[in-house]
Order: sequence, then structure tokens, then C-alpha cells
Amino acid sequence: EVLDRSHFLERVFKIHPQKSQLITNQNLRVAVEGGLLTYLLHCEARIAAYLGKGFYTIGPCGEEILGAISLNLTSSDLTALHYRHVSNSIVRQIINGRSHEEIALARARAYVCSSKEPVTGGKHCSIGSSDHTKEFIVTSTLSSQAPSAVGRALAIPFAFKILGNDTKFAPNAISYVSIGDGSVNNAHFLSAFNFAKYCEHRQIKCPVMFVISDNNKCISLKGNNWIQQFVHGFRKEISNTNLSNMETANGNDISDIFIKSKRVIDYCRLFHRPALLVVNKLPRRFGHAATDRQLAYMTKEEIEYEQSMDPLA
Repeated sequence: EVLDRSHFLERVFKIHPQKSQLITNQNLRVAVEGGLLTYLLHCEARIAAYLGKGFYTIGPCGEEILGAISLNLTSSDLTALHYRHVSNSIVRQIINGRSHEEIALARARAYVCSSKEPVTGGKHCSIGSSDHTKEFIVTSTLSSQAPSAVGRALAIPFAFKILGNDTKFAPNAISYVSIGDGSVNNAHFLSAFNFAKYCEHRQIKCPVMFVISDNNKCISLKGNNWIQQFVHGFRKEISNTNLSNMETANGNDISDIFIKSKRVIDYCRLFHRPALLVVNKLPRRFGHAATDRQLAYMTKEEIEYEQSMDPLA
């Protein structure tokens, strides 16, 4: 309704005509719908917690348009998403034909730990799919999803080589795993990232795509712009300008996220090699969770500035 009444898509393409050449009207609509639904669910989760009905308030608060990445994934790709990257899951579900009502109800049940919640049955508010075949369950962990994602990346070509068409993995699938910038120093991620690079060094097929969302905050600790230093040297020179093993996208620009994620995903899929996307300049419009007291580590002006930033707008 918001999109239709405000003629949102027409306004975007009128102000930025070049975007219509890069991302289609339908793709932009799906990404924005997924972002709006993600934002709505996060706000409702906080309201439910204040009313004593909800038990989980960590969520995207500036990362809603990361769902544009999912527009470049196929239905056979395997994902393990960071707990704040809800929009990636929602966009995939919209593409697969689930209604907004179905998606919202399932996520709302997770926030209140309902036994009818489809992913874990109310044990924990997790992100993942109920059939556990393409979107793997991730709880509120730093990066424990990363090692198994690398393992699945190795399994995709290996299983096809051993089992042929009997494998459950599509031969051209990739393994997609995302984390927040505060997790790059976690041992789970470091071991997974290092092992993926070692596999590439040994010329072992390992189609894993790492995504790091960077808001330069590690819950209550400043990121100190560590991410760019951490990934320095990962990028390779590639003659095809439509492909890249590493890109840095502007987290406030939905078309930039779409275009650069496509380059990285296509590289990973074509060469069966590790690839990396960093999405930076992301705001954090709320505290990490409802229990987070930001005034303990941020100034009033810093908080107001973050609140004023809205990638969806």
C-alpha cells in the first residue's frame, strides 16, 4: 500500500533514471517490500517486549535493504544468515511465493517463542527455514554458522562428483553465509575464512560467499574501521568487469548492493571459489536490543544522528 500510494518506484526511477537500467521495477519492489516488512516486524517485536509478550528484540535497524542481495541468489543456493539479516530471508520467501501474512506470522511467533513457530518450535528465535534444506538454522551466535557453511560449499561439488544427479545439492549452487562486523575476530569466522582461502590455494572447489555487514559497531564497542584493514589484500584482479571476488557496497544504496552482490555471487558460482561482499556505511537506528542502553557508550548527538539515517527512505 505504501509503495502504491506514494508511486515509490516511479519516483525512484525519475530521480535516478540510471537505476532502471541496473535493477528492474519488479526486483526493486520485492526488495523494498521485504525491507518494509522486516522493519515492521522489528518494531512490533520491541513493542511486544515492552508489553511483556515478546522475548526477542535483536533485529535489523538499518540493514533492511540487504534483502537486495537475495535477488541474485537462486532457489538452490544454501544460506546461513546472521540473526540481523532477516530481510535476506524475507525476500527469498517473497520470491518463492509466500504471502506477507504467512511470513509475518511465522516471524511473530518466533519473537514470542510460540510452540507453533515453524523453525525451532519456540525453543529460540532463530533464522532459517522449517524444512532445513536450503536456509539453515542460525541462532543469536557471533559466527558459528561460518564453518558449517564452508563445509557445505565443499560438499556441493564433491557430492555431485560422487553421487551425480542423486545429490541433494544443485551442481551450480553456492553456500552463502553472513555475519556482522563485530564477528570477524571470532574464532569460528577466522577458522572458516582461513580454511576457505586454503582450499582456494590448493585449487579445491569451495563456492562459499561471505557477507559482512559493517555498521562500525560491535554491540557496545566501536569497530574502529577495522573491517577494511581486515579484508585488505583479498581482492584479485579479474579481467571480466562483471565478476569480482570481492566488493564493498554502500549500505544506504539499494542498487549498489544489488549490482555488487551480483558480481560477487556470479564469480563464486562460475569459478567455485570463495568470494566476499562487505556492506558498509550502515546505520544502527536502534540499540542492539531493547535492553541496550546506548547512552552508556554513545553521545546523545551520535544516537540522534543514527536515528536520522534510514536506508529505506
